[in-house]
Amino acid sequence: NNNGNLIFSFTSPISAEGRSFGEVKNEIIERVNSELIETRAYISLGEVKEISVMVTGEVNAPGIIQLNGLTNIFEALQKAGGVKKTGSLRNIKIINKKNNSIVDLYPFIFGSINYLNLSNLIGNETLIVVPPIGKTIAISGSVALPGIYEMRKNEKQSFDEFINLSGGIEYPGNFRSSLKRVQKNGQEIITGNVNKKMSTQNGDILIITQSIVDSIGEVRVFGSINQSPSFALDNYPTLNSIFRDKSI
Repeated sequence: NNNGNLIFSFTSPISAEGRSFGEVKNEIIERVNSELIETRAYISLGEVKEISVMVTGEVNAPGIIQLNGLTNIFEALQKAGGVKKTGSLRNIKIINKKNNSIVDLYPFIFGSINYLNLSNLIGNETLIVVPPIGKTIAISGSVALPGIYEMRKNEKQSFDEFINLSGGIEYPGNFRSSLKRVQKNGQEIITGNVNKKMSTQNGDILIITQSIVDSIGEVRVFGSINQSPSFALDNYPTLNSIFRDKSI
């Protein structure tokens, strides 16, 4: 019916609103098995009803959008034009008749949780609010995904967590960390005494620098030469072999 309930003559109504098809199907089968003798239930989905969802806040096209009943928050945000650069990805509010939820999209974006788990949060007349971006830190240098990352609201996080989010150190070997931080008095400090377990603060800039490793099997020639000064020792075992090369 219009309230999202399935009405059967042999049992009490079953609420389907905001639930996955699999959850409703399993409950129907359980009710049939408990209420009816020697009866089996076969359930398929004939048509998906559209729902109305309001998306507001830091999105490119806020307003009321029409979605199918099996949608999730990613599809809702995409239809609203996507989240602006000024919008939060870690503190999205979902408000409907059943409950209010705060959703952190980082675990879904970075692959630690299946995004399909978000499908049961949205129902008809749901309100999705994308607030302004919260506190941030920046990571640059020798990491796979340098960039600006949003911090979780009201929680302490270590630099190690954000290094993992950024894909980790780009190359094997030793590295050095430098931290730029603005103190409460407005003074900026730069320190190399960085522990990965240190708690982050809003506005921190972490710089990862790969330590210089001596090359092995390389000969370098400097001066008036025509090409790169580096030569592989395997191909040029003597000085004579280097200077006889016409390309030099």
